[in-house]
Amino acid sequence: MKKFFALILAGLMIFALASCGNTENNETTKAPEKTESTTGATETTADTEKPEDTTAPENTTSGTPEEPEEPASLEELIEKIYENNPVELMLGTSPVDLSNADALKGATGISTSADKVAEAYLSEAKIGSQAYSMAVVRVKDAADAETVANEMLNGIDQSKWICVTADELRVAACGDVIMLIMFDSAFEMDIDAFVDAFGEACGAEPDLVLKK
Repeated sequence: MKKFFALILAGLMIFALASCGNTENNETTKAPEKTESTTGATETTADTEKPEDTTAPENTTSGTPEEPEEPASLEELIEKIYENNPVELMLGTSPVDLSNADALKGATGISTSADKVAEAYLSEAKIGSQAYSMAVVRVKDAADAETVANEMLNGIDQSKWICVTADELRVAACGDVIMLIMFDSAFEMDIDAFVDAFGEACGAEPDLVLKK
């Protein structure tokens, strides 16, 4: 009888152990499912939060063309001439009053062609007894440049100073701009160097060069 109860007890224990084993297996099996579910949720969130492509579109607008450079003023042109061919004199540069016929004639030699002149500048020695003068004129029409240049050559007074004379004289034209340069040869300056400096300042070879 005792053996019979022992066998029943042993059977119950075996059954209990088997039940525990199934429970652990079930729990072990369910764990990966939870992990997969979590992983799946993470992947879904990552796909949802993935930023859109923010690459900026290519700029198809063509560059704005540069505006053409404005022509140099006559005062700037004179400065460039002196940069290219320095002068060791105390000089002053000022505009010529076109409404004053005597001032225009004395500075440039122009009289009858005054209506063809758009503007004029004069650069002279500050000491009145030094025979040095540079006049730069812009004509309204480049076609009149040669006519005005010849009038400047023949109309300028080379002895307008007291007791001194400018025996070196050149008139050069480049487009609508004309330069008259004259000075006393005692200064030992090269008159043709001024013509070259004028061409460099204008950015082109002079169209004509006149001399006496």
